[in-house]
Amino acid sequence: MGVDLTIDTIIALDGLFGVERPTDITFNGKPARFVFDDAPADLYTGYDFGKERLATATEVMRDRVASFRDLQAVVPELEGLFAEWGKRKKTPVTYGPVIGQMHRELTDDPARYASWRYRITTSTQLIRIGDAVYATEGLPFETVDELVAAFRSQLSDGGIPYPAWALQITNRKSSPVQALPLDRYLQARGGHFTGQGWLEHPVFSMICTDPALRTEYVAAMQIMSMMNMHSRGIHSGWCPGSMSSGYGRPIALGMAGEAFYPPNNSTIGHAAIVVPKTKSE
Repeated sequence: MGVDLTIDTIIALDGLFGVERPTDITFNGKPARFVFDDAPADLYTGYDFGKERLATATEVMRDRVASFRDLQAVVPELEGLFAEWGKRKKTPVTYGPVIGQMHRELTDDPARYASWRYRITTSTQLIRIGDAVYATEGLPFETVDELVAAFRSQLSDGGIPYPAWALQITNRKSSPVQALPLDRYLQARGGHFTGQGWLEHPVFSMICTDPALRTEYVAAMQIMSMMNMHSRGIHSGWCPGSMSSGYGRPIALGMAGEAFYPPNNSTIGHAAIVVPKTKSE
């Protein structure tokens, strides 16, 4: 006896996981909502382009750190666990009961921890221009039709074409811009990383220039990964190397095998967090 490992079980679980998808959430202390779609281009048709925008990578990181602090408040045993770990150095510590408490809290209040539960496509972009790769916040398109057309135009690893005016990115003052020489970008290969390895990765550092936030985020991500059965403590990042000049990709942040992922137009299943635009945006 036991669970029947059949197609009926698969269909039932697909339905359960679909129902669990959040819609309206609190994000960095303010109302926001999730949008989901199969194709990345269609993701951008799920909100009002004139009044709303996608969250940036930095905003997603801040919310994840804040929600981890909330988790720590209701599972205070975490602090004791790491104090004991520090004393024992390399001696293994039994942390199963604490992980069980964390898992129950995440299951009982999924909306509070929603930003951890999905790979989130952000409005932070990697764009190659000549011999450099730039990271910038905000979708450099004037209309949603222009944006969707760009995403539907390419299904390769080379990214999507950006409009000519957007390529004057070094002159834009409305968005933070960071640059990495192309040779250094190509040397900063993707793959599987420990927490410290990911913290020091130059492309990840480029999309979040706040060292304190980067450290808090990776530490929180490491602790959250303790609940994983597969590749615990390992975070994967992909840095597409085949982008031509004038092409780029948005950045998505997830967990484990999707910790840093520039979505490919040919892949299925995407999510984003939508926030209201401010008057200045």
